[in-house]
Amino acid sequence: MARFIMFYHMGNNPPASPEAGAEMMQKWQDWIAQNAAALVEPENPYGLRKIVSKDGIQDAPISPTMGYGIIEAADFDAALALAHTSPFLDMGTLEIIEVKSR
Repeated sequence: MARFIMFYHMGNNPPASPEAGAEMMQKWQDWIAQNAAALVEPENPYGLRKIVSKDGIQDAPISPTMGYGIIEAADFDAALALAHTSPFLDMGTLEIIEVKSR
């Protein structure tokens, strides 16, 4: 099985109310449970961010990327098919990147 990074990019469609947010969260938890075998690490939200270079450390620019997950799938198409079923797509986009093995 191959591994893929799934980056979560927030879009311009956040839940309109606390109730809609709770409904979205339930859909999200259900999706994770239904796909537990393939979602090795389904949710890794970002916290504090910094940029480190040989010249020092500085604040990172604002990014729409909220976090990432790790998918395990037979191939890239299978990873894309799984991502395409994610309820996260109701409020943002997903970027899927293959992790190359050595």
